[in-house]
Amino acid sequence: MKSAEKRRLLEAHYLDFFGLAMAILRDADDARDAVQDAIVRVLTTRKIDDVKSYTFRCVHNAAIDIYRHRLRLVPLGNNISYQTDEHEERLREVARLRDELPEALKALVELHDEEDYTLEELSVMTNMPVMTVRRRLDEAHAILKKRMEEEI
Repeated sequence: MKSAEKRRLLEAHYLDFFGLAMAILRDADDARDAVQDAIVRVLTTRKIDDVKSYTFRCVHNAAIDIYRHRLRLVPLGNNISYQTDEHEERLREVARLRDELPEALKALVELHDEEDYTLEELSVMTNMPVMTVRRRLDEAHAILKKRMEEEI
């Protein structure tokens, strides 16, 4: 699809994209930011089979990222401060343990948990059945959980 066609489609469905972001974020400024991030991603991605569906997925992911960022912020009076060092340390510990996973499991965990790829997308990427991808992700999460419990 040509860039001009993408732009027309994005403009035609802007309110739908905005509505999705508003449903997740409940803040107009954050919703506009999520839609803008998604549109930039769509316009800079070369080959997209279904632009509308892909854009909805991008809006959803951008809104979730903004929401997660909001959760990491803790208001302290009139100032905003990031969560405690303890929380940051725990995140670093999880990342370290993830890095110790076998490479195949590590890649699946990163793509699924951090990049928000679906099981179906991972199945296509890895040329494995969806249930195999699910089983391997479950295995990786179980390993991480066990290692975290051992370290506590």
